[in-house]
Amino acid sequence: MSKKKISIISSAYNEEANIPLLYAQVKEQMQKLSAQYDYEQLVLDNASQDGTLRVLREIAAQDPHFKVIANARNFGHIRSPYYGILQCGGDAVIYMASDLQDPPAVLPQLIQKWEEGYKVVLGQKTQSKESPLFFMVRKFYYWLLNLVNDSGTDLPANCTGFGLYDKCVVDELRKLNEPYPYLRGLVCELGYARALVPFVQPVRERGGYLFVRAKNYLSLKLMRSFSITSGLCNTWVKIAPIYSPIIPIKNNCTEENNRTDSKIGAVPMGNLSQKRSFSTK
Repeated sequence: MSKKKISIISSAYNEEANIPLLYAQVKEQMQKLSAQYDYEQLVLDNASQDGTLRVLREIAAQDPHFKVIANARNFGHIRSPYYGILQCGGDAVIYMASDLQDPPAVLPQLIQKWEEGYKVVLGQKTQSKESPLFFMVRKFYYWLLNLVNDSGTDLPANCTGFGLYDKCVVDELRKLNEPYPYLRGLVCELGYARALVPFVQPVRERGGYLFVRAKNYLSLKLMRSFSITSGLCNTWVKIAPIYSPIIPIKNNCTEENNRTDSKIGAVPMGNLSQKRSFSTK
């Protein structure tokens, strides 16, 4: 009987120092489960300006489990991992950040819940070793998102998208055409039974928080997908750079030209509509 395959996907931007640690820790956890599961680890590089892509290629050259997708442009922390998930061919797909704030030690727990029958298993931050103020800001964001959410979808707090998604969930995601896909919201809206796995978020040991702070600017856009208050959110997105120190990022997501450093094909990221149609059968 063939083993079930687990795909583990991350996206990276200027994570040269973290990639070797991510690779080593994921490999350590999956080797413990090697009797039951095969796995692949994919990392998408978002046109990093440091040596991230070089490190990724070096690892891929020596480990057939490790694959790299090199984007020609920075497609951002929302689109890049989402389309990376669509590239995966495993029986289940695990998305995790490349900065190790989604701890690889949680992987066995995610898989265990999946084996219990849950199609969606989300990691939920119950505590954090980062700055208490920074953690409170994150909690406020999740509270605000649920406040303006009028889609009827329950969005669990302190879940970033880190988690496991069954192949049938990924197949449904492939049917959607989302211009700015909010993974956590979409999988919750699909309606599959889900489980939560609590974890303590570690401190980011290497690299800066510039990209993380900029992500908060872009995250406000996500509210528009799940609320009729889109006009208010859109206005806030436009004025936020004027009244806050958050650094805006130029959105290059309409660029369709990206290249692949593995046998896995890249998905065009342009020409998307906002129509949704899916089934939970």
